[in-house]
This record gives sequence, structure tokens and C-alpha cells, in this order.
Amino acid sequence: MRRVLIAVYLLLSAVVFCGCSVKEPSENSKGEPIMLPYSIEEATKDRYYYMDRKYALTSDETKVMESELETAQNWLEKHIISGSDPAFDFIVCEKKFSDSYGEYRKETEKLSDTDVSVKYRTVFTQPDSVLSVTVISELYREYPIVEYTVYLTNVGKENSDVISEFLALDTEMETGGDIRLVSWEGSESKASDFTPSSELLPIGETKKLFSSLGKSSVQFMPYFSLSWDDESAGWGRRGIFCSVGWTGEWNADIAVSDGALTVMAQQTEFSSYLKPGETVRSPLVTVMFWEKDFVRSQNIWRRWMYNVAMPQPGGEPIKPSISGNTALSTAMSQTATTENQLEAIENWIRSGIDIDCWQIDAGYNIPDSKGSGWQYNSGNWTPDRSRFRNGSLSSVSDLLHKNGLKLILWHDTERVVGGTEFSQLFSDGLLDNCVKPGIGYSVLNLSDDGITDRLISYMTERIETEGIDIYRQDATYLDGAESSLLNYWHSGDEENRSGITENRYITNYYRFWDALLEVLPAGYIDNCASGGRRLDLESAKRSVPLWRSDHCYDPDADQCMTYGLNYLMPYTGTGTRDDARGTMKYSARSAYCASLLLVYRVDGSLTGDRADRYVSVADEFRSISGYLTKDYYPLTPYDNSDSCWMAWQYCDPSDTSGIIQAFRRKNSDRTSQIFFLSGLSPERTYTVTDMDTGEYISLTGRELMTSGLTIEIPESRMSVILKYTCEA
Repeated sequence: MRRVLIAVYLLLSAVVFCGCSVKEPSENSKGEPIMLPYSIEEATKDRYYYMDRKYALTSDETKVMESELETAQNWLEKHIISGSDPAFDFIVCEKKFSDSYGEYRKETEKLSDTDVSVKYRTVFTQPDSVLSVTVISELYREYPIVEYTVYLTNVGKENSDVISEFLALDTEMETGGDIRLVSWEGSESKASDFTPSSELLPIGETKKLFSSLGKSSVQFMPYFSLSWDDESAGWGRRGIFCSVGWTGEWNADIAVSDGALTVMAQQTEFSSYLKPGETVRSPLVTVMFWEKDFVRSQNIWRRWMYNVAMPQPGGEPIKPSISGNTALSTAMSQTATTENQLEAIENWIRSGIDIDCWQIDAGYNIPDSKGSGWQYNSGNWTPDRSRFRNGSLSSVSDLLHKNGLKLILWHDTERVVGGTEFSQLFSDGLLDNCVKPGIGYSVLNLSDDGITDRLISYMTERIETEGIDIYRQDATYLDGAESSLLNYWHSGDEENRSGITENRYITNYYRFWDALLEVLPAGYIDNCASGGRRLDLESAKRSVPLWRSDHCYDPDADQCMTYGLNYLMPYTGTGTRDDARGTMKYSARSAYCASLLLVYRVDGSLTGDRADRYVSVADEFRSISGYLTKDYYPLTPYDNSDSCWMAWQYCDPSDTSGIIQAFRRKNSDRTSQIFFLSGLSPERTYTVTDMDTGEYISLTGRELMTSGLTIEIPESRMSVILKYTCEA
């Protein structure tokens, strides 16, 4: 059936469209904000918060404002540099730092000053105290973002007093009107992973966000947005976006009073004295100050994440990628061999499927004595000699490198099963489970500097000898009430030292990853983490999650995860496979994010229609993948039902071109929907082209943003991709 793109001019002033009162678009003088032809009804704002704005988000309106940069700079000066109202706190000797900071001597020095940022070190000391407080802070020049970490050091010769209530963030802000919170669920291997939610916070109550099981993005994601009305701000709206950068367990309390907002965040468990020379640190706190609009703010965050915060191998952002593997034919990698891997790589190359990376997943390593399965092999990192030549993957990596491909190799480094190589190499550095001692595996004691040093030496040598380009770190079987990482960390804590093992463990975890980054050819780590369970900012500064959730190969859930995660992370990954239900294009498009794993069976018999389908998926992804890390605009509400549409827009702010993805689910009876675009130049003309049919239409940016674009999808469980470009 022919699919038509239609520009819809809304001529009625009181038509109700998806909870919005729709009016005829109005004309605006050049340079003034462009009024949108709808307003969100109060009762539906929790659902339609993403489009709750008065004006169109034109390309100019998405740019960072000078007032936002000034707000960030002033906040840093007041709450960190001058220390006049510290944004962190702790209790020692029954006194809060915030109540006694005037007794401390303060010195601030500039550590670096570049085109990207200015970094400071502020040190607080007391003549009669063994405790030194150091804050490393950073202010970004092109983004209204401040971040800092607090370090406490015992500079004396005896143990310090117990430090408690170590708050990485403790700040109060004046606000006006209702406070809207947007937060996100974490990863629990469910279809609901990364669900965004919006709510108004009642005055007098405290909202609690937190992670659990010792991982940073189980339960809630460690990010949240708060906003309120403010006549002095652009478009009368002001907000902050906060990140708690801690790969262990964290919590945040958000309290609303009449005219004020208090935000606190910390490592969940910490109450410990410090030994002489010992240092502990807070989570990394990152705060972005924004005006005008929530979605606009998240695109400022995405730009900063992709172009600054994430790894920049060779000084450039990580490019979108496609990976292949033999998971379907080798039970992940449990029956993989040198021969079948070499043969498979050659088959993929001959097939014309354009991949960048080759993944070898769990199961390539020496099996345990019982041959029970990959999960019992953690601690054996030598490839199985009975399957791989000389117990090495070098033949495989050599072939990959010869053809310009990268090797992604799986590890589950922290968990150590009894009887494995690591159980012997690190027999003096293992943490036991204090809740279930007979669970069958320990955890490497990364809180010990010496153990971390030995692990770094082992793994950096392994990266070189095996030809590993991208180190993939999992964290399996550490996610239950009995198997939580907390149960291992607790076993390492001494009396009056609660949380010290976790703090030192996570600090050395970063040191381990930093050492790997120095030798990894790709310049980044694959943060698998049992499927997206460590998606905090400290991890994101060193890695990308090429496998964002263990709930996979579910197209509608894939759409939902992309919808939610796109607000936070411009680069994530998942997989797609040949859909036996005959809707492969729908399934593949549902999985399009910056890294795509093609779980296809590619052998010597791959010909005809199947070969064409596989190649076409890779080619289509390649043609649009450059947009997947650009600005993101949801076009529909989040919805996990099978009777809805889901759609979004990506826009490259450098030239305002982009794509629109729309999906009609299997029980939706709607054949068309209207969408209002964003990020465009109002007076320029755009050509919008259906990538399936080649049909196109030309409209101005103003028309696309204020009159809308109708997309027709005539059949259920069907998707479209529209590409739009701006005429010169």
C-alpha cells in the first residue's frame, strides 16, 4: 500500500490531540520565539512532559545560553571554590563540616585551563585535625555543567574519628511553584528497563532515589532532572539535571518545602574512621543548570556526554558500530574454536555485511572441572586449549586486524569461582560472601591496592598477547539478595569501618579501568555489567554499554529502552536477530542504537533472500547511524503497550538534518499520526524522504515545527524511517 507524507495545517483552535489543546499556528516576528499551536492539559503533563513548552525548539533555541553558563559558574564559586555555602557535607566528632567550615583554612589552585574546561583543587585543613578535605572541581566552558569529587584524607599518625553522613551533594535552591521530577528506572533485565517517569513533588515530602545490590543502575538510574517556574529564566522555566557518579550503591533524597528545594546524594553506606595516610572519596557529582525546556536540557547533556565526557579515542567521539558473532551456532562461545571462528569471520567478510567488530562472548575460556557451563568458569581467562590453538586467540585477532576489524572479548573479572586460575593467583586477595558463605564463588578484593596492581599487570599483558581491542566487562551472578556485591564488601569491613571496603574497591575499580584504557587499541571498554547495571557517569567516562540490558530481542521493549536511555546516554548497544515472524525490518529498526550487534547465522550457504536481508539491515543502519548520537526529540509518550505508536526524531545541530523513526505496534488501530518536529531552522526548506518508498515532500522548518507532519503506517507491526535534509 502506498504510504503518504502529508503536511497538516491545523485550522481548528480547540481540537484535542493526545492530551493537547491544538490551535492554529501563529506568525512571529523574526528573532522572536515561535509559538506552538498546542498547550498541554494540566491533567496530562505527567505523560506529555516531553512536549510541555510554549515555543518551538528551533535550531537557535537549542543553543546554550550565556545565562546558563553564568549560573553554573556562580554556583561553583559559591558552593565549592569559596566554600561559603558548601555543597557537600560530613560529620566528624559530632560536628557537621557545613557548621564548622569557617574553622578550616582554605586554599584553591587552578589545576588546568583549556578550551574545554577549567579544573580546580580546593583544600580545607584545620590546625588541630588529622583530616584534610580536598575538592577537585571542573567547570565546562561551552556547557552549563559543574562537576566535583570530595576526598577525605587522614594526614595524621593515628586513626581519625569516625566519619559519617558523607554527603557528596547537599545543596538548597530557591524555587517557585511546583517542582517536577523526571527520573528513570534502572536495569533489571525487564521490558521496563530505563522507563522514564515524570511527577510533581508534594511540599513537605522527601522523594528517595537509590540503587541496590551494590550496582549503580539497579532500581533507579543515577540521574534525575528537577525543574520549576521562574520568570527570570528563559521561557519562564528553570531546572537542574543531576548525576551521581558512583559504580557502587548510592542514594539521593529530594525534599521540597515552600519556595525551596534540597537535594542530597551519597554512597549509601559509609561510616568509618580513616587509618593514617588513608583517603576515601565521594561519588562524582555533576550538575547541569538549564532554562527554557526539559528536552532541550537533555540534548545539551547528550552533546556534552558524546563530545566531552565519553572516551574520545584519537581525540574524536566513538563512532557508531556494527558487530557480529557466532552466538547462534556456538552457544555464545561455549563451542567456539579457532577454526570455526576463522571460518565465520571469512564468511561474514565474503557476505558483504559491513561490520566493525567481532565479539567473542562467554564460554571461550577453560571450562571448570565439571564442564558445567560458562558461569562456572569465571576466574579462568586462558582460552580453552582443547579448542583454541596454543590456548590463545591471537590467530583470530590477527585475521580480524588484517581486515580492519576489532576484537571484543568478554570477561567476568571480579567473580572468582573456586578451583579456577584466579582462585590460585589471587588466593590472598578474595572477598567471601558474608550472607551465603557456601555460594561457590568469591570476589576479587579490589579494595586492596596490591591485588589491584596484580590484576592490572595480568590483564594489560593479556590484552597485548591476545590482541584484544575492546575489553568487555560483565558482572554476572552478583545481583541477588544473597549474591549482591554488598555481601562481599561487608565481609571486608572491620568494626567502625562500614562502607570502607566498597569505597576503596570502587576507587581501585576506576584505577583498573584507567590502566586498561592506556593499552586498549580501541580506547574504550565495553561496560556490559550484567546488562546495563553500571550505567553511572564514572563508568561512562571510560566505557560504553554495548549490551544495555539482558532483556533482549524484544522489539517493543527495545523501542522503550531506546526511548528512555536516549535522554541520558547518546551511545548504547543491543542486538537483533533474524525474526522468524517475518517482521525482520521492524525488529532490526527497533534495535537501532549507536552500537548494533547482528546475531545472525552467517555460513557458507548464506545466499539469496536471507543474504539480502542481512546486508540491507547493515547498510541501512550504516546510512543513518551518524544521527543516533545527535539531538533526540521524543514524538510520542513512553508506552509499553502493544496498541500504540512510538516515534522519535534525531537532529544533527551542525546542519539541522536528521531522521524520524516511527513504529506502529501490532494491536494499534491508528493508521496515521501527526508529529511536531524540533531543532530546525524556521525559514529554511527541508526535503523529507521516506527511506522505503523514496517518496518525498518539501516543507519549511516552520511548517514542520508548528503545522506538523503526518506519518501514515498502513499496517500493524510496521515501521518507517524518514530522512530530512535542509536545502542550501
